[in-house]
Amino acid sequence: MNTVYQKIRASSPAVLPRLILIELSRHIGEDNRIPKNELIIKVMGRVTTTTDRQVRDAIADLQTQDYPILSDSCEGGYWIASNNHEADPYLAELSSRIARISAKRAGIIRGFNRSFGPPTLF
Repeated sequence: MNTVYQKIRASSPAVLPRLILIELSRHIGEDNRIPKNELIIKVMGRVTTTTDRQVRDAIADLQTQDYPILSDSCEGGYWIASNNHEADPYLAELSSRIARISAKRAGIIRGFNRSFGPPTLF
């Protein structure tokens, strides 16, 4: 993780996850999504590259803590799932990203192996 990214995460308000959950409690179900920039304004006061990153990171952290927060990269916005079926497209998108990242990683490793020998991963 680079230093700029670490500073952005470190400067994120401790109350941010709670503010996000409060706002998203008003957006249950896909039809009640809130656009990303509107959410950022409601919880951070303004949209900047920093507040955008802080909100997205806080949402990702909440998702890892078992909150069913969903988004849609086509239509955009965030909401809390109102049923299991709403999660299917989001989970499929995550699986697709995982597969693409895994393929990219494998290709880079193959390239290093051919050019320099096995990479030192850690």
